[in-house]
Formats: sequence, C-alpha cells, structure tokens
Amino acid sequence: MFRSALFSAVCAAGVLQASEPVNPTGLFGVNLLKNGGFETFENNSAPGWSFQINGKNAAVSADQKSALSGAQSLKISLPESGSSCQVVSTPVLVTPGKSYLFSISFRQEGMSSMKNGTYAFSGVEGSASLEWLDEKEKAITGSAPLQFPYAPSPWDIRDAIVVAPATAKSVIVQVSFGNESAKQVAANIPSCLWLDEVHLREYTPPPTPAWATQKAGLVVDGFVSDTEVKTFFPASDTTWRYINGQWSKSITDGKTERGGALKAEACGSVGIMANSPYYQAMPPGLYRMIARVAVPDISSPEKSGFIDIDSQNAGERAMLEIVPRDFPVSGEYRNVERDFLVRDDGWWSLRAYTDGKQEWRIDSIRVFPLTTFSDVQLIEVFPGCDGAVPADLKPVRKPVLKALVVAGVGWDTLKIPEILRSTFMDMEMTPVWLQKDSGYKLKSWPETPEALFQNNAVFLCNIPSTAFSIQQKSTLREYVRRGGILVIMGGHLSYERGAWKGSLLDELLPVEVADTFGQGLLLNKTGWPIELSPKIPWVGDYSLDERPEVYALHRSIAKPDTEILASADGFPFLCARKYGEGKVIACLGAPLGMADGNSGVPFWQWNDWIYLMRDTLYDALAPEKLTKLNE
Repeated sequence: MFRSALFSAVCAAGVLQASEPVNPTGLFGVNLLKNGGFETFENNSAPGWSFQINGKNAAVSADQKSALSGAQSLKISLPESGSSCQVVSTPVLVTPGKSYLFSISFRQEGMSSMKNGTYAFSGVEGSASLEWLDEKEKAITGSAPLQFPYAPSPWDIRDAIVVAPATAKSVIVQVSFGNESAKQVAANIPSCLWLDEVHLREYTPPPTPAWATQKAGLVVDGFVSDTEVKTFFPASDTTWRYINGQWSKSITDGKTERGGALKAEACGSVGIMANSPYYQAMPPGLYRMIARVAVPDISSPEKSGFIDIDSQNAGERAMLEIVPRDFPVSGEYRNVERDFLVRDDGWWSLRAYTDGKQEWRIDSIRVFPLTTFSDVQLIEVFPGCDGAVPADLKPVRKPVLKALVVAGVGWDTLKIPEILRSTFMDMEMTPVWLQKDSGYKLKSWPETPEALFQNNAVFLCNIPSTAFSIQQKSTLREYVRRGGILVIMGGHLSYERGAWKGSLLDELLPVEVADTFGQGLLLNKTGWPIELSPKIPWVGDYSLDERPEVYALHRSIAKPDTEILASADGFPFLCARKYGEGKVIACLGAPLGMADGNSGVPFWQWNDWIYLMRDTLYDALAPEKLTKLNE
C-alpha cells in the first residue's frame, strides 16, 4: 500500500509560469544613486550622501567586516538613548509620471528588548523613504516610508515600485534611525543599523497580458480555478472582514461585473473598509494589482482612501491611492493599477481603507504575475541579496563528525542518526525542522555562514528548494564549494517536486533534475531492484540477498562528472559528484511504499543501507579512513 497523501503534488513548492514570460532583466534600469553600496567612504564622509548625526557617541562609519556585497557597508551606531541619525542622498533627476524601483538592504542589532518571547517596539526605529522635489528643489511630497522591523535582524531588503508625481524633477533618499529607548522602556538599548545596496532604478512596466483581462469564472458554470489571475469581489466575499461596518457597505450596482460593489461611507473618520484573509505565499516574481473603482464626485484633489497589499515579511507591497481628480468621469468604473515584487515566502493580504470624506466604490481587485523569477533573476533584480561569505571561511575538518540534518517528512525512515553513529566517530547531530506556514520554512537553520561552516556534513531530507532564502542557498553553495559535504535525500518535496531545477543549488547537483512532476518521481508497486556499481572498491562488503528495492524513484540523468554508486531501472539511485573542494551525495529514491510480500525489502529496511550510506559519507569526508575501515 502506498502513502497516497505523500504522492500528491504540492503546489506551494512549485513555480508559476506566466503564459507570456517577461524577462525581468530588461525592465529595470541602472542605479541612479551615486555610491549606493557605500564602497567609497573617506574622512567620515561618503560621496553622494550626507549625514545628520545627533546625540552622545552617535557615529557613522564604513564597516569592512559586515557587508552584504562589495568590500564594505555603512554602519550607523547609536549607543545611547536620545541619539539619532539621518542619511540623505544627493538629488537625482527623475521623469514625471515614470515608475521607479526603490530598494534598500539593511541589518540591525539591538533595536528592542524581548517580552514574552517576542520583540516589541522599544523606542528604537529605522525607516527609508523618498522625497520628491520640484524644479526649485522644494519638497512636493514623500513616498510612504519603508519601515524596518523593531527587532534585531540579519541582512534583509525593503523595496517599493513608486511613480514620480507630475511636478517632480528630482528625488532624494532619506534613511532615518533614532534611539529613544530610555523614554519608551526606561532602559538604554545600544543599537546599530547597517545599510548596503541602496538602489533607485527606472522601471518600465510591461503591458497587461490578454489572459489577465478576462472575466472571472463562476463555479456554477463549471469553472475550475486553474488560472494565475486571482480576482476578489470584496462586497460579496464572506471571508473578508469589516464589511458592512462603520466604514463600508455592500450595495447593488448594475455597473459592476457581478452586480454588487463595496461602498466607502462618508462617515467623517478614517477607517478600514475591508480586510482579506491571509493568503499563501506567491512564488517570487513581478506582480500587478488592478482595482476596478468608481468615484461619484471627481472634483476633490485629495485622496479618498487606498487599497494596499500587506505582507508578512516585507511590509506593504503596493498601495493604490484613490484620488477623485484622477478619474475622468463621475460614477464610472475605471481600472487603477500598481505593480509590486515578491521575493519571500510569507503570507499576504489585501486591505481597503477610506478617509471617510466621500463615497467611493470597489467592484473587484485582481492580482496576477507578470513574470516569475528564477534565483538568478532575483539576484539581478536585487543585487547583493545572495549575501556574502567571508573569503577566509572554510568548513571544519575535525575528528568530531558534526552533521546538520534538515528534517522533512519521512526523514526518520532514512535512519540518518544510525548512519552517523555507524561511522564510529565522535558525533554531534543538529536538527533543522521543515515547517509549513504560508510556505515552507526552516526552523533553526544557522543564522550566519560561520555557524553553517562548523558542520562537516549537511543532510537535506525531502526538502524543497523554496524553503531556503536566496542568501541561505548562496551560503550553502559556497559551503560545498569550499569543502563541505552535502547529502540530498529524495521524497515528495524534493528534486523536481521542490523547484530544485533552475534554483541556485541546481548547478551543484550530481544529476539533471526532470522538468516536470510527470517526468520526475515515478512509482512502481512491485519495486525496482537496487543494483550496486561494480566500480565501488568496497562493493564486496554488501549483500543483496534481501533484494533491496525502491518503489518511488526520481528519474534523472547523471551529469558527466558524476560517480554512480547504485542504480535502479537503469537510472541513478545513489550518486556523488565533486563540486569545488566539496562533494554532493544524492539519493534519488524516496522512502515511500512497501514490499508486496513476494519480492524484496524497501531499500531503507535493507540491512546494508546504513553501511552503504556510511561508506559513501566516509569516502567524501576522509577517503583514507574508509580504506582502513574496510581492510
């Protein structure tokens, strides 16, 4: 009997592909900011930037020890409460009505004190924003600030796609960092903020594809939702909150797609009209939100409200401001759109707010991908997001076998602890758990390259590539390149089922991963027998009398420099490949299924499974020890 639930496709680990893919490389121009990586810093100043520092011992410096990319980053130190710093760029020219991608990378220490296991606002805060200037360099308006978290954080990114106002001629970037911890929590919290890779790039929005303009299907018409376009009707969606409260009412409106609209009440106060549930993570890429909105009175120049997308890890992703004078005809619905980027696996939600000054209406809100990003494309859009590993860092080469075991579903079946103990080395195993939230995440993955490099070997047991951040993938790849050992085990979330193909880790795999689910993990209830390669020097140490079999096999093709240690049905079952100074071991069998009683045993129940994996690991760690072990 097969575990059918484990063989089901896991959509969250897959990658959406738009019908007409867009190449993101051509959408974003060069960085308009001078010295955006702070690589030039002399005599306490950075060309292209000015600093306003206030408070005792507050300082700005270049830091060569903590840089996201390049040789250094900008470090702002506020060791005392009552201090602050503002970093301001020189003005850069912009084109009115043109779109721009603003992004900034940051790292934080201090910031907050922990209460009840979580960090809370403690008077220390940082943010980045844009201020638009007219032809006389007088401030017109500012873009909503990109708020940094109120907690210590590793290198992270905040970004927004913004549109230059009609009278804008230039823009400046402002980063504000303040420490008022003594006022907030009656205790001083020394804090630091690092900045790197600050970018302002011209963005050319692609046209809306035809497949994204069709009406939303109806379930009563036999519609099955297989489209990339998500269409929401707040007035009639019972999963949305706050509808028909103080600030909104569901009404009948014959001008809408389904005959109803959500009306903002002119109640005189600011409030939320509607809030969607939290939706599961979207694959990294470029997205568009289109809201169909009507305003009865188009005379006002002030905004009446807004619709935005909130996210778990990156704050506000997109905001659509509803300004009556932007509407050509009173009471007629028009599309208002905004583009945004997704680069993490957190939840997202839609929100609609009204300023309470006048009525306006929402028919529908659409969200869809213009294109999805591969890992390499994501790095092109956000330079430096793959992070940096200190040049002198090397994986440990110590007698103690320190193994980092990333445990997905079925990891215990593979007997990893038994394999490690059978090496007869002093052994230390550290677990990392795969968690399912809005997407897949790794609990307790090492926070720094130094911590990862303390391990002799890393095991990935049925883990999707999407569980790793770009920076984690980049660090793991560098770990192997510099001498680390990586062992990858199959399963319903691994290889072709976990978006490994085309990922940042694809190049180090011993095999070419299949393009699709159907070409990848194949099933055979009667089992394929395991065949050992006669080229294994120690092959005589194993017995195949039990007839070990595999019932679920990731069909793949070995790369030219891969050593195949065992095969099944003519395909690699266990193989190894050198990558730089390290080695990658891949098991293409998944621990699923069971013997039918008339043949052999599942490979993970085979008596010599532990020893085959032990010897393969020994050969990667210390070939000379393996020779002595088998003498």
